[in-house]
Amino acid sequence: MNNQGRLKNAFIILIISMSAGALILMALEGKPLKPVAFSLSSSSEVNTALPKATVGTRNGIVPGKWHTIEITFSSSYADIVNTRTTGELDKFAHFVICDGTNDSVDGQILATTSWFDQKAAALNPTGNIIRICLITPEGCFKPTPWQYNRLESLVKCLTRHCNIPSNQIVTVK
Repeated sequence: MNNQGRLKNAFIILIISMSAGALILMALEGKPLKPVAFSLSSSSEVNTALPKATVGTRNGIVPGKWHTIEITFSSSYADIVNTRTTGELDKFAHFVICDGTNDSVDGQILATTSWFDQKAAALNPTGNIIRICLITPEGCFKPTPWQYNRLESLVKCLTRHCNIPSNQIVTVK
């Protein structure tokens, strides 16, 4: 007889907890979870932590060299890949952040030899601008959520290491 009382209590608690869980899920319905590093909803291919090789250089970051971060957009991943194999990626940017098309990984950061050697990108006449290029569909100036996440991490890292104030971060469309 005593077991039936415990069984009844356990069943009531189970129903209450399942109902509470269902109410919570209904409250969250229609609101997608934001991918984070430890979330099951995040992409397993992209780690949010920046590897040292990404922001590292051959001889260290030159103090006082960089004054501005310029964020640009390109719709031609094929051009980027072709120029990377010929070594001409340095003309466009110091960093390229992929969008997941054409066998690239969404949010993948490619650092160029201009960055590793601490040289200006060829299309940068003043030589003190760090250029970051986001690969996006043609006519689209909106990064994917992973690109935005990685861009934010990269910019925070660069502003910290290069002492660049936030008012010196510009977007060129």
